[in-house]
Amino acid sequence: MTGGHQPAIAPIVSYFVVSFLPPSAAARLARLARRFPASLEPRPQERLHITWRSFDGLPHGHLASLKATLSRVASRHAPFTAELLGAGVFQGGAVWARVCPSGAVCELQADVDTALALEGLPPAAHPFVPHITLGSGPEGTRPPRFLHDLSMRLRLDGFALTSTGSQEYRVVRRYPLASGQLG
Repeated sequence: MTGGHQPAIAPIVSYFVVSFLPPSAAARLARLARRFPASLEPRPQERLHITWRSFDGLPHGHLASLKATLSRVASRHAPFTAELLGAGVFQGGAVWARVCPSGAVCELQADVDTALALEGLPPAAHPFVPHITLGSGPEGTRPPRFLHDLSMRLRLDGFALTSTGSQEYRVVRRYPLASGQLG
């Protein structure tokens, strides 16, 4: 290279297929998270979501195809009610509310996963654990006792393709769930 300039390296963009929570459910969970001890940092209310799948990078020129594929996925599913029951923690200290793995939850996640595989994306790095991350703490964190009794229902009527390169999510496109004609 001449002139001492190095070619710019494009950052790898992380993508997430998520369902953001209805405002009332997000507010209720945020109120619970405000009761966390000082060692736990609550996640902001507007970032509470269920992740159906995440992946890093997208082959150049594949975004339009991915959007169309996810649109087809959404058209095959009807809005549904998910149940939260209890809490857990991932290695690394992320505290989460457990989303019961009902038929509708598992069907939507499997359909998203299959669609991404058809787009040529590699399989998920970890098995699907339906959850909503509420906050994070140090390694060895345990969920606060009051979360053990967590029980609530929330209505999910869509999902979004989001991207992030920092702390903020950017919605690429929203997909309302439509017909429930899976198959």
